Amino acid sequence: MKAAGKPYLLTRSIGALGVVAVAHLLDVGGTSRLSLLADLFNAGHVVLMGAFSLVMLGLSSDVLGGRISNRLGHYLVASSATVLVGGLSELAQIPGPRNADALDVARDAAGAFCFLSIHAIRDKLLEVSWKRWGRWTRPVVIAIVVAVLGVSWSPALAWVMAYYHRGAIFPVLNTFDSRFEGLFWTTRNASLERTMPPPDWPDADGLVGSVFFRPSNRSGFAINKVYPNWSGYESLQLSAYLASDIPTTFIVQIEDSHYRGANDDRLTFATEVQLGANVVVVPLQNATYLPSGRSLDLERIERVYFLTGDTTRTITLYVDNIVLK
Repeated sequence: MKAAGKPYLLTRSIGALGVVAVAHLLDVGGTSRLSLLADLFNAGHVVLMGAFSLVMLGLSSDVLGGRISNRLGHYLVASSATVLVGGLSELAQIPGPRNADALDVARDAAGAFCFLSIHAIRDKLLEVSWKRWGRWTRPVVIAIVVAVLGVSWSPALAWVMAYYHRGAIFPVLNTFDSRFEGLFWTTRNASLERTMPPPDWPDADGLVGSVFFRPSNRSGFAINKVYPNWSGYESLQLSAYLASDIPTTFIVQIEDSHYRGANDDRLTFATEVQLGANVVVVPLQNATYLPSGRSLDLERIERVYFLTGDTTRTITLYVDNIVLK
């Protein structure tokens, strides 16, 4: 290699290490993968490792230019190096504290394919090959790249739409009419799905949530990352329909951003729901002082749990229109 090429080799090598560090050492999503940031970070693998593949293409040309005469050979080296580095990075995460994810390797491969394909379309050294492959080859490759990027970025875009929907319907927290609301749900010892309301529940509007509680002292679902500012509202209300002939205890727990895990450090409200239609009203303004001694921060609400206190039976409860009043 000529001396003049060494600065480019050094620059590309440093660039490659920098890209890998950003793509695999930073954990924007944190330990919780239920967030827009987590999916943006996952989608970022496509961009960052796509950039890495271009650096690898340049390094392959610099280092192996005299050994690989076929231009496509350098693209193969670049894509293989990207997938290899991505795979080794995930294997290195197995001991912890982060979790290895095979999907990240797939995202790395997708990034390499997309970025190298876009580069190849404008690569003058491949002009003869493109003509040999036919006039429709470029449009087909572009269409595949767009499809791959769309699939890779669709989870993050879904989160963007979910946050927009969350703000648009506030002070309604959940209607069960939108699929985007489901991104904020988690369940424990229970299942939750959107369904039509029972025929004898005339007050239900559109779709409702059907919650199947399994016997447990903590069975139910949570709405995470709710719209945080509840100041000025006096109560949280929801409609519930109990499909059982035995009343059951229904529990609502509200956590703010200061909550650190203690049972007495969140607002807990319990009531008994009867067979058929019920309206549950959780007072807020007069119940802001928690057993731990501090006040519930109504400007920084994080999460709401909806639980049953029954530990012996399976229970089906329909829920609708969770709203602040």
